[in-house]
Amino acid sequence: MKDRIDHRSDLKHEPHVSSRPVVPDDSNMLEEEPARASEVQAESTEMSVSDEPAMSWAQLDRNALPGYAELVLERFRATSPGTRFLAMLLAGLAAGPFAVLGALIKSLTLQGGYGYIAIVIVGPVIEEMLKVGAILWIVERKPWLVSSVGAILFVGAMGGLGFAAIENLLYLQVYFPDHGVDLAQWRWSVCVMMHTGCSLIAAIGVGRMYKQMLMTGRPAGTGIAFPWFVTAILIHGSYNAIAVSLSMTGLTP
Repeated sequence: MKDRIDHRSDLKHEPHVSSRPVVPDDSNMLEEEPARASEVQAESTEMSVSDEPAMSWAQLDRNALPGYAELVLERFRATSPGTRFLAMLLAGLAAGPFAVLGALIKSLTLQGGYGYIAIVIVGPVIEEMLKVGAILWIVERKPWLVSSVGAILFVGAMGGLGFAAIENLLYLQVYFPDHGVDLAQWRWSVCVMMHTGCSLIAAIGVGRMYKQMLMTGRPAGTGIAFPWFVTAILIHGSYNAIAVSLSMTGLTP
């Protein structure tokens, strides 16, 4: 008995010094270790994509967790064309008033010596991001409500037109009720084109986010849209800077 015990405990029979290949079997699996059994089971059952904060909107089945692409496709098929059209229409209608509200809050918080900065820098940033804010949220969180890139551009144009219309009414009826014809023509032509054009540029960026999501099957990221947002903001800010400079010389209506 002693010889057999010594033979089995001999150092040369250790797996790492043996010349024979070690073939693992079920008894060598990490999960079988008593100290690790509960930990491995906890990792496999508790770690899930649905636990990520960015995915909190998804009611996912933990027993059959689908991938992001499969999830979006499943939700898209379950959403009627009428629902998608209604979502795009509401996003476009809400964009203008939402941006006007942001602009009013900006004007109340930035006054005095910050007036020029508010008009040239802060204002364009807030307005351009809020004009596409609704469709941007949909593409990031509920992309199955988007029917096409064209729908995104449609929402962007509606946001720009809605914002321009509300802003013109405020300028012509509240701020300058005794305005002349020249100011009204300027507001309803140049200003409308500027706001609509900048919103379309920003919407192109959102559309590129949507296309990237379709191609990669991954959640949309704002990185690909950032240059388009910056372009819209720069054009808007440059317009405001020129308008302020001309108003100081009395050349504007």
